[in-house]
Amino acid sequence: MKTKEQKKKELDEHIKRIGESNTLIFADFNKVPTKELTTFKKQLRVLQTSFKVAKKRILKIAFGEKNIKADPGIASAQLGVIFSPKELVDIASKVHAFSKVNDNFKIIGGYDLKNGKFLEADFIKRVSMLPSREVLIAQLVSIIAAPLKMFMLVLKERGKKENAV
Repeated sequence: MKTKEQKKKELDEHIKRIGESNTLIFADFNKVPTKELTTFKKQLRVLQTSFKVAKKRILKIAFGEKNIKADPGIASAQLGVIFSPKELVDIASKVHAFSKVNDNFKIIGGYDLKNGKFLEADFIKRVSMLPSREVLIAQLVSIIAAPLKMFMLVLKERGKKENAV
């Protein structure tokens, strides 16, 4: 059992992490093997994101101090919190991919600290399935360039036809 000072230290750490974050994702990680969870944490560190186990009561107090309207009691078992300074789009795909590989890891929800909105688990999953920014830009460029290519091809063929006559 933790002492009061240890709980205060944990509370201060959560408040600090929340202050540095733009996005929080809540997950139930009950029965996920430690080795796989450690690998997942390493993947998140590359994104400057951290995964921490949180006591629901301490997290509720931290949320209260930061005026966050989310209930950590939504988890039936242990609650894992992913603290990220990045946007949801940047981390959702990694978290969702891990949840697909590990059936025991379940995304419960999230919180967008910029907009002050609770994010449903389905919304996080849908965001994770979006293509990356680079892919979207490439698709947009190809859509814009296609009519120009066709126009250039028509002009080229017409020029060949006129030169032949």
